[in-house]
Amino acid sequence: MRYLAIAEYTEPGPLLPPQQVAQLVEQLVIPSFEALAKLEDQKKVLGGGVNVGGRAGAFILDVASDDEANRILQSLPFWGVVKWTLTPLQGFRQRAADERTMLQQLKAML
Repeated sequence: MRYLAIAEYTEPGPLLPPQQVAQLVEQLVIPSFEALAKLEDQKKVLGGGVNVGGRAGAFILDVASDDEANRILQSLPFWGVVKWTLTPLQGFRQRAADERTMLQQLKAML
């Protein structure tokens, strides 16, 4: 199953002092990007990236189940400071087949 995973940084409220920002980047952000790079190597992440100059990103996750998708997202160190949107994707071939079936049904009604 493939999913479009969209991540948006959750603003913590008032500006964090530089020491806390450095800690956040060191302990959550960099380790999460490294984990996503490993998932790319394992072909669990098919591609994606971070919005240039922004604090959001997206990637395609290719896993066996909803549960595996959820486990992967929760395993990322920045899981708790990121708002996630996970959308199941239907493959192009399957969608073309579904559209053909629908088209045949529509033509039969004419």
